[in-house]
Amino acid sequence: MQAVKTSTRQLDILDRVFDFSLKIMSLCREIEKDSIGRLLVKQLLLSGTSIGANLHEAQGAQSKADFIAKVSIPQKESLETLYWLKLLQRLTSHPQNTYLSS
Repeated sequence: MQAVKTSTRQLDILDRVFDFSLKIMSLCREIEKDSIGRLLVKQLLLSGTSIGANLHEAQGAQSKADFIAKVSIPQKESLETLYWLKLLQRLTSHPQNTYLSS
């Protein structure tokens, strides 16, 4: 079977998800202050960084169908990441929490 060809657009998205992973890691460093923060950081770090890892893995797909199946995983991970980010945003809107407000 022949590997799926990599286009310039695919390389752009790979660079963008790599940068996103770095931003997620920086954010996680900032919010890991208590037990709730540590739990949220773990979840956010796992889902946020797996987006890029799974997209990179998809580059080695052996067919178009394999590629489509592999890119559906980071799509789901991005939805989970969005959930954790929304949860953190709501948490920080509480007056006693300053994770993202500083």
